[in-house]
Amino acid sequence: MLPLATSAVTLGFGYIVSMNTPPLNLRTSPLLIVFAHTLVALPFVARSLLPALRSIQPALREAATVLGASPGRVWREIDLPIAGRALLVGAVFAFTVSMGEFGPQFLLPGLTRQPCPRPFFVFSASPRAQLRQAWR
Repeated sequence: MLPLATSAVTLGFGYIVSMNTPPLNLRTSPLLIVFAHTLVALPFVARSLLPALRSIQPALREAATVLGASPGRVWREIDLPIAGRALLVGAVFAFTVSMGEFGPQFLLPGLTRQPCPRPFFVFSASPRAQLRQAWR
């Protein structure tokens, strides 16, 4: 749960410092944005998914295994229906946090593309001006 207690700017700076030397020389890679968003959003997914996975009774899994279900089928038929909603909630939380988090992206050097959450921030700063430009 460390990313909940650490600011996104600190995480971005940590990525710059830690991924500066080979074999992880990813400072200018767009893959670093995916790492940053994953690290920021992962605690929210874990927070919503773990209680649902812990609530699954082991007897259900054991009964399915005794009846001849493979581990994949046990996961598909027992675990996924029970934890499916929590997985969806975690995915929505991850998407929401990722869209609102643009701190690490401003620190990443060498990226020529504009980060996705930045237009949302610019639009939220002056929505009327943006809507006027969109309708012209």
